[in-house]
Amino acid sequence: MVLNIKAAMAQTTIRNYLQAGDFHRALNACRVILEDARERQDEQSEAIAIIGLAQVHQYIGKFYDARVYADGGLQSAQAIAIPELTTMALNTRASIFFVGNLKFDEAEADYRAALQLAHNNDDKRGIATALAGIAAIYNHAHDYNRAIKYARESFDFAREMPDDFLMATALGIMGNGFVKQGSYEKSLKAFDDALGFCEKYNNKLIEIYLMGNKGFLLTQDVRYFDDGLQLLDQALTAAQDMDCAPHEFALLHMNAITRERVGQDDIALDYYLTMVNRAQTWENRAYEALTFYEIGRMYTRSKEYNESIDNFGHALLISRETMNPFYEAQVESAMGMTYALMHDYESALSHYMAARTLYDALGDDSRTSSLTQTILLTYINRLIDRILRFLGVRQSSVEETSGNDD
Repeated sequence: MVLNIKAAMAQTTIRNYLQAGDFHRALNACRVILEDARERQDEQSEAIAIIGLAQVHQYIGKFYDARVYADGGLQSAQAIAIPELTTMALNTRASIFFVGNLKFDEAEADYRAALQLAHNNDDKRGIATALAGIAAIYNHAHDYNRAIKYARESFDFAREMPDDFLMATALGIMGNGFVKQGSYEKSLKAFDDALGFCEKYNNKLIEIYLMGNKGFLLTQDVRYFDDGLQLLDQALTAAQDMDCAPHEFALLHMNAITRERVGQDDIALDYYLTMVNRAQTWENRAYEALTFYEIGRMYTRSKEYNESIDNFGHALLISRETMNPFYEAQVESAMGMTYALMHDYESALSHYMAARTLYDALGDDSRTSSLTQTILLTYINRLIDRILRFLGVRQSSVEETSGNDD
């Protein structure tokens, strides 16, 4: 079924405001369209307005409301049996799972459902959006070859329409994959090509994120470090001015990692603490858990183990509270490593085993196998440690830890 004229116009209006990063106008447009649609009993426009409200609320940091609207939009789209709208709702909810809740399995399930439905109905926009989402998830899972493959497919479908925003999005995802593979020239070209689309068509929303990613790439070469920092700072300021919560959080994270990489831990910690503050302002527990994990990891690297365990503990509690087994497993593994460095092998084994159980339940064979090897090595280290203590060569872990506090 083809969208009626009013619904198609509403869809275009909301999309244009969102891509320009004008969330205030997008929000007002959604409300006006929704009220008008209900008065006219136009179910198509009503569904589009509700899905639009989900998208706007995600960007402005109201993640709970975004999820409620996404569920409502999906129900509305399914009730009137419009495949294009159902695909749009699934892609929107997937984005909220991925970007807002950091729940990657749920996000992938929705993206794949959207992809199948879009393929069945020759919905190129739906296909391109779902492929880009899956590609981003593969990047996060460190499967960069698949990420690049899916992003290229997304770009091809976006080019057929053509849709400059989706082309820029796909290129950005490819660029991130190339960075992780060490193909810096390919990455820089992908980012520059994507930014070219943004500048030509005023796609401020994706432009900010691409600018930050390019800056993050440049900081990895000492020759362009200052230029990269400048781009990161510009992108962060623009995201804050736009009140785009996911972009602001991601750019704060990029700044923190960049500073940490060059040994500027005090500045990195300031960024991480800002991330905690912003996560709490947005009432986003997933963002809060991720940041506590990063702070804990930084303290482990600097051998401040008590601080590390404290921050990991916060991250672990929140991951359990938000029912996010992926991050729970990651934190359990990090705590195991930290306790092992403290020579507290009993605690290390407890956390390693908890992490392995979680990864096994998630079907992550690679990490399950890796942790099995780590657990075996920890048993060996525990045995060696006991022998050294018996011989009086080494102090107990309790005494060593107490010494770290002095």
